[in-house]
Amino acid sequence: MTSVDILPITRLIAKSWFGFEETGTQRIVIQDGIEFIRNAAKYQIKYDVILIDVAGSQIENDDETVCPTPAFLKEETLENLQQMLLPNGTFIMDLIYTKHQYNETLNTLIKDRLLTYFDDCYQEFNGVMAETVIATYCTDKSKNDCFEVVDRYFIGAASRRLMAYRSLVTNDKSESVQMRIRHTEAVVECPIPLTWEDQDSRRWKVNKKYTSLRYPRQLIIGPFLTGTMQTHSDKMYETLLIGFAGGLIPNYISTMSFVKIRMTNVEILPITRRIATEWFGFVENDSQKLVIEDGVKFVGAKYDVILVDVVGSRFNTKTALISPSQAFIEPETLENLKNILGPNGTIIFNVLYSHYDKTFNEFVSLSVCLCVQA
Repeated sequence: MTSVDILPITRLIAKSWFGFEETGTQRIVIQDGIEFIRNAAKYQIKYDVILIDVAGSQIENDDETVCPTPAFLKEETLENLQQMLLPNGTFIMDLIYTKHQYNETLNTLIKDRLLTYFDDCYQEFNGVMAETVIATYCTDKSKNDCFEVVDRYFIGAASRRLMAYRSLVTNDKSESVQMRIRHTEAVVECPIPLTWEDQDSRRWKVNKKYTSLRYPRQLIIGPFLTGTMQTHSDKMYETLLIGFAGGLIPNYISTMSFVKIRMTNVEILPITRRIATEWFGFVENDSQKLVIEDGVKFVGAKYDVILVDVVGSRFNTKTALISPSQAFIEPETLENLKNILGPNGTIIFNVLYSHYDKTFNEFVSLSVCLCVQA
């Protein structure tokens, strides 16, 4: 193995602190990597495997990658690398974007430019979370309140397989506060193996049988804990969900074959129907109905279960309660909810306080409030 590094001090560091030894099969060449590649191609030096793992110490404003430095993505360098590679050889390049999210421009560059010089290319994501915004929908003309559909990719710690989560995120970009909250998070199934042809996660399928978020699981399991719902019962349980977002909860419930549930979903924002259908696989049918209406004003029949999962798109950090919104804890609204809840019914509120988690740059759900009507 021939290792090339531009900094002479790395030889001393590797030997003194990491146990590296130069032998007949391991050597270090202190040289500019671009110059080494140019000379190797000139003198027809060949390799079975070439690994590029060059991170720059300084990043310019227009740089698209931290690793490799831009010089290693130039056509001259790639052509030289192609000449150095033996038949059936493998070329691997470590890629780190200058932005945390996935860079579609760079992806196009990699696909088009690398395939010009190499027969085939595959992309594998690192264990560190990467993400891309695949769609944006704004609810007002100023674009202060926007929904973003975000795909996040990482390698599972146990499975060591690529995993992907699709989230519906609210970004409040108003002058008073800038906050980010996940309303929905679903698993999307990644093709194996991942190739250039199918690497676009926008075409991946949503797995409705799983959710990584804790609070939807609590909302779903609550009626079984209270005894309102029984598994393998002939009864059709009428269920009302106020606060639909991306349709995560109805999607999961639609996969529950051990219980009969007819669900009415109420959401104030019309755009959520399009988001849920296009990006989260929601399907309206006899068992799942979506009503676009203000949940406070919604008038329905009697329900065995009522789930209240209402989070506003704009937040005031001085207000302790974020979910449910203030209108849903007013006495009149609570009385109306009580009146449409059937005997032995269960109502569950997703309760979210203004506890902002700086680590994840988002609010975290702290509890659910579960009530039973005799």
